Amino acid sequence: MNIDYDIHIGDALSAAVGLTSQKSGQAVSEFMHNWLTSWDFIANASIFEVFETNQEKKVNSEDILFRRVSTEHGEQRLNNREPGLQECINSRRQVEIDLGEGCMRLLFKVKSKFGPLRVVAVDGKSINPQERFLCLHLIQLYENQINIYDEKERDALSGLLNRQTFDETLIKIASQVLEPGKAAFVAILDIDHFKRVNDTYGHLYGDEVLLKFSQLMKVNFRYSDYLFRFGGEEFIVLINDSTLEGAQEALERYRHMVENYDFPVVGKVTVSIGYVLVESSIMPTSLVDYADKALYHAKENGRNRITFYEDIKSDINQQIVEDDIELF
Repeated sequence: MNIDYDIHIGDALSAAVGLTSQKSGQAVSEFMHNWLTSWDFIANASIFEVFETNQEKKVNSEDILFRRVSTEHGEQRLNNREPGLQECINSRRQVEIDLGEGCMRLLFKVKSKFGPLRVVAVDGKSINPQERFLCLHLIQLYENQINIYDEKERDALSGLLNRQTFDETLIKIASQVLEPGKAAFVAILDIDHFKRVNDTYGHLYGDEVLLKFSQLMKVNFRYSDYLFRFGGEEFIVLINDSTLEGAQEALERYRHMVENYDFPVVGKVTVSIGYVLVESSIMPTSLVDYADKALYHAKENGRNRITFYEDIKSDINQQIVEDDIELF
């Protein structure tokens, strides 16, 4: 195939440099999306994360959730409503879809060993072979970079972000400027009586509970939220750019989702959650400590519930005063 490499080749080289200079997996995805949409032959581009609810190689539309990860559509969840997504997941090569009126869509599958499967979709009119080649070349670079960051940033079992990435992410979240009424929250999620699960069913089924628990987190929370496995049965969610009511709703929705999910062999488990408002004047270690105190309160008051630190702060401070008086 004879291709004129002069056209767009400068852009392709710049894009490659840009991809390799990003500092996180999310930054890589955002850069990739923005660069694709800057090319004049691409009318629209989207990147999707794919979450399957079963382990079959071929899945039905009701078994799969697509989540758009570009910044402007970060909260959007789609069940097979975008043309070509389902076909791309079940295909071994790129997929081409006729959108009508001279428009076409190219879909490319991006595999990751540690992170979710992704699909890159580009729309345009009469995308010629050279332009298709440039897209494919850039997406291959994207796949390489996203795999590097997935291995570095993610927990091997759950695919969630790992503890090593937490402090840096929280500092970034705490320093952002949000609209009035919006804020960020640190939530600690702990599976109730998890030791009992391991002791009764063994660590193999305990790991299965952890895996399913993390998959439910991916489905429940937004792409703009950050999900971590903090260690053992303890997980953290950084709820980003939300109202207090929105954070409460998301956490309560997740608690209810876990409570009603049938985990393989184990059956029913529950989760206790403590959360706190992120304030830039409070150290990350203190925020985690406050969320942990709220979690402890939830555990001590029946488990399977969510507790906001502000609701119990006065009680904690009063207990500290009483303990100090007893010391003297």
